[in-house]
Amino acid sequence: MKPPTVLIVDSNPEDLAKYAGILEEARYTVLQAAGYTEAAAILARHRGRLVVLSSLSDGNESGHRFLVDTLKKYPFLPFTFTATAPPLESALGALRQGAYDFLRKPIPTDILLHSVARSAQKLTLALETEKQEKEIRKLFDRSQGELKDAPKGNR
Repeated sequence: MKPPTVLIVDSNPEDLAKYAGILEEARYTVLQAAGYTEAAAILARHRGRLVVLSSLSDGNESGHRFLVDTLKKYPFLPFTFTATAPPLESALGALRQGAYDFLRKPIPTDILLHSVARSAQKLTLALETEKQEKEIRKLFDRSQGELKDAPKGNR
């Protein structure tokens, strides 16, 4: 199975290029967004089936708000924040709000790859579970229909 696509959200073009290069070298498909509005549009196009690596803040915008809004639409999405020197309360708050991981910049290559691999695994498992639940619901509905249509004497 092909690894999920990674969306990197960061207003710093050097960080975007650096982390995209590392992930592309590791054979991930990488999309880039310079801000949360652009990232939200990309997430919508991909129906949330991405791994997100996002800076904690984008100018005046709060990553916490972006996280909450995103997870309302895509609760299964693995969302990792990055920041240079985040206050402990901000990092813990993000994790309490549903962030999957929090990485401190500059991110060592091995830590970045490990975090993204775990996030990709989480997304793959969530999508597989969703697919199985749909199949089970379809089988259940079909069984209910067959039971309803069966002659009363055969029940």
